Amino acid sequence: MKQIIFTYNKMNFMGRIINFTISCFFSILIIYYLKNLENIGCKCALNFKHDYILYFTSFVILFGFLNLLFNGLRMFRIFTFIIAIPYIIAAIVNLVFTIQYVNEMTKINCDCSESVLRTLMYFLAIINVCAWIILLILIIFIFKNFGKENKKQFYNIFWKQLHSN
Repeated sequence: MKQIIFTYNKMNFMGRIINFTISCFFSILIIYYLKNLENIGCKCALNFKHDYILYFTSFVILFGFLNLLFNGLRMFRIFTFIIAIPYIIAAIVNLVFTIQYVNEMTKINCDCSESVLRTLMYFLAIINVCAWIILLILIIFIFKNFGKENKKQFYNIFWKQLHSN
């Protein structure tokens, strides 16, 4: 049994490393693109949405790295739980701003912002929106179809996971 748990934890950790690496790669590309717009002095692309996307993407890399290092610590899981709602709101705002930002740059024909990375930002935001919608549908489906006892069991498992270690 301990071997199975160890293998699961090892696979879970490897999955987190792969997820972080992919997320970090795309986040660095976005940061590179946004910083490049600043460096070339692209006035039409520099606005508050640009800044928000840049700072939020930087925070995502930092938070992902901390999550990779400290996920097993109880205090970090509690911290993650506390900032979950503000993080979700900030992530949704980031998605909306990213889609609006790319649409605005396209609409005003901002030549200095035209890039494959701008298109990549847009498609990644659309994919994220689809993922959030699927997650929301799954959550609604789970809570709608679970009975009262199953919901109680779900909450107990959630709290045990949060307070373990």
